[in-house]
Amino acid sequence: MVASFALTGLKITGSDMRATARNFYQKTNLADLMVNSNYGFDKNDRTLIKRLQGIAKVEWGYFQDTTINHSDQPIRIYSLTKDISKNQIVSGRLPKRKDEIALSYLLEDKYHLGQTLKLNQHNLLAVKRVKVVGFIRSSEHTNRLEIGATNVGDGQLAGVAVIPSKSFSSKYYLIGRIKLKQSQGFDPYSERYSDLVATKQKELTNLLDKRANRKQQKLEAQITNGEIKLKQAQRQLKQQESFARFDPQIKKHLQVAKERLMQQATVLKTSKLQAKKLGKPQFTVNDRNQDSGYTTYHSNSQKIDLIATVFPAFLFAIAALVSWNAMTRFVEEERLNIGAMKAIGYSNFAISKKFVFYGLATTVPGVTLGTLIGSYYLPQKIFTAYAINSTMTGFITKFPWDAFMIALVIALICTCGAAIIQLRVTFRSKPAALLLPKPPTHGSRILLERITPLWKRLSFNRKVTLRNLFRYKSRMLMTIFGVAGCTGLLVMGFGINDSLKGISQRQFANIVNYDLLTVNQNHPSKDAKNKLNNLLKSSQVKRTSKIRFETLSKKVKSDPAKQQISLLVAEPQTLKKYFRLYNDRSHQALALSNQGVIISEKLAKLLQAKTGSWISLQKDGKSYRMKVAGIAEMYLGHYLFMTPQQYRQIFKTEFQVNSRLVSLKQHQSKYVHQFATKVLATDAIKGVNISSDNRSMIDNMIASLNQVMILLILIAGSLAVVVLYNLTNTNVEERMRELSTLKVLGFFDKEVTLYIYRETIILSIIGIVVGYGWGKWLHFYIIDNLPPTNALFDPNTYWSNYVLSALIPLIITLILAVIVYRKIKTVDMLDALQSVE
Repeated sequence: MVASFALTGLKITGSDMRATARNFYQKTNLADLMVNSNYGFDKNDRTLIKRLQGIAKVEWGYFQDTTINHSDQPIRIYSLTKDISKNQIVSGRLPKRKDEIALSYLLEDKYHLGQTLKLNQHNLLAVKRVKVVGFIRSSEHTNRLEIGATNVGDGQLAGVAVIPSKSFSSKYYLIGRIKLKQSQGFDPYSERYSDLVATKQKELTNLLDKRANRKQQKLEAQITNGEIKLKQAQRQLKQQESFARFDPQIKKHLQVAKERLMQQATVLKTSKLQAKKLGKPQFTVNDRNQDSGYTTYHSNSQKIDLIATVFPAFLFAIAALVSWNAMTRFVEEERLNIGAMKAIGYSNFAISKKFVFYGLATTVPGVTLGTLIGSYYLPQKIFTAYAINSTMTGFITKFPWDAFMIALVIALICTCGAAIIQLRVTFRSKPAALLLPKPPTHGSRILLERITPLWKRLSFNRKVTLRNLFRYKSRMLMTIFGVAGCTGLLVMGFGINDSLKGISQRQFANIVNYDLLTVNQNHPSKDAKNKLNNLLKSSQVKRTSKIRFETLSKKVKSDPAKQQISLLVAEPQTLKKYFRLYNDRSHQALALSNQGVIISEKLAKLLQAKTGSWISLQKDGKSYRMKVAGIAEMYLGHYLFMTPQQYRQIFKTEFQVNSRLVSLKQHQSKYVHQFATKVLATDAIKGVNISSDNRSMIDNMIASLNQVMILLILIAGSLAVVVLYNLTNTNVEERMRELSTLKVLGFFDKEVTLYIYRETIILSIIGIVVGYGWGKWLHFYIIDNLPPTNALFDPNTYWSNYVLSALIPLIITLILAVIVYRKIKTVDMLDALQSVE
């Protein structure tokens, strides 16, 4: 039952999680692609996108990032969608009036229905105050910890909201949601769907890149023509000023012309400033992987599949071993009855039915009950643990017929099959032989007896114990394998716990030593620069340094989503103040040089790169090759470090700083977020990355994985109880005549217990040692494949792991020793020694 519970429960969890996601995305009709533009979408842009072959529908909308009331935590307000990427109502209703809003249910503890909110940033909105009429679950933001970054408030979105489209005052649409014709009915996690979306994403990106170039040329032409016309008008105005002295009417017209000219100059200046601030027109085409919750959830379901491939297999193997042993023993116990039945004329088939029925009567209910509990309780429990950081809900469970049939077939082979095989052996004997007790296993000389000096020094009890160990070889191997399997699973479970608990501290205390990474605005005003400089010189700041920060990308085989790589360019002396880089193997300090770049350990693993290798990464659609000079220990995120000289050499462009690393005197999350709010309020910064938020993400991931590991440890522990009890009980029952003989000869109960239990203790210790090696391999296999593609687990295990993994089976062994002692005390010696002859 325990094995079928684990097998069916773990086997179905991954597919149940994906079925839940598919159902959610189908109900909300999640967009296949989303397009954004820094200049918005005019009519020509929208027509161009809609005409692209393969697009079924495009829904246009707006959004605005703003803080609410007196809070520093910003939210993103979207225009209400109709058919694509719909929102689920959690409570209340969707907004209908211009001044109504529905907030994310994640904000339900901060705001309430009927509350009026003041929107502090409303340059794209037609309203400044709104009334809360509902709470929703967004289909586009499913990661509750990483909703997105912004340039208002403290820089990290706390949630999303929706209002009617009429509540916006923007001239142009800001976002487009696209559904593809061929995507209908596709599994969103299938390779076919990913290939379709990737193809259309590439087509649309190429199309919009050309459109962006045309818009840039048009924008430049408009500004140039405006400047020419303004200069011409200014020259004409100067020429006409000489005549104005003689004609008051002309003077009046000139005054009006001057005012118009000033207005035109202001409009032209505003246009130039806006173009300078926004930069070149850009279109961004994103797929569903833009939502980190979408990729993380899918990745988590695949990790469960990995555990389901390894953990239940060995769990079931141990359970099968115990079942096989129990059934063969059952047949041997019925030896005399089988002989009697054969003697009075029963056929082999008639005799076998009893044992097959017994196997069916125990196996079918056990597997069925284990499957029912496993398929409904275990997936729900694991989903709750893994979805702790997700907004996904409505978990779907279904009965795992395929896993149930596999478990049932294996269980029947190990029970009914074992009985049939043992019966075939038994049926070969004549009834007269079966009516006699089975002769005890003959002892034989063992290897140690040939080492005379050692053998002579052993006591009588120890000699007997060693002989008995090899006398019952099958039981010896079953005990060793059973204990080794349980110990190995415990080592794996505790080992994964060890691998998780230290990485947060090591990453954010020993390796990363900054609190904020700020990204500069493209062209901030002089006033904004002064505000920022004064803030960075304040007493709150411990140190700050200018660097260059960019995001590169790379597509890897193991993940459909592009890997985002943080590029940090700085002088070696600057970088070492904020990052302590250690070699991933030797743990010796690494220093930046002009001989190559340093990459993080997980990135090196995904790219199969070593020190001295050449790697290729993408930036703005172009590939760049670079040499790896070092691989640094890093547990969260993909990082790439290089010197300014390397930057010029690789990207063939001038090096310019665009960001700052900031370390504060107070590292608590509260103070860091307050400082981030002040930084963004200067208008010199367009985005921040807060180190403590990354730490919260990894801590939550560890917490969810730990819950799963605890559950697996409990399953392994329960199996250890079943294995040791079954084997110990078998050992005592089969040797009851032998034990009774010892009691008749004058052995005390304690001595008789130790006589037989000393073997169990020795075999358990051997099994624990074997389990250490097996568990260590299993631990390495799991931590190598279990982490998300942007994370790494610590491969080291602590001594406490081995102590706990040994203590559990040893404690179970000692408890069973007490049970055996009580059982031996109550044995009726004369009854046990009665002969059938």
